[in-house]
Amino acid sequence: MEGCTKCFKYCIFGCALFVVGCCDGIYNCVQIAQLACSTGIKGYADLTKNTEFIANKIKEALGLETGN
Repeated sequence: MEGCTKCFKYCIFGCALFVVGCCDGIYNCVQIAQLACSTGIKGYADLTKNTEFIANKIKEALGLETGN
């Protein structure tokens, strides 16, 4: 039964990512704009550090593992 519950949570996670993916992109865009106007962008890591913000919030809400 535990496996079915985990499967259901991962299905919800996948669907949620599909729905909020554009919001994650917009959030990252706003954060990068603020960084560019303040201290400046130093490298690729600056551009991608906020790309999974909402995805991580969904993982935490569902209680999923946050490993690789």
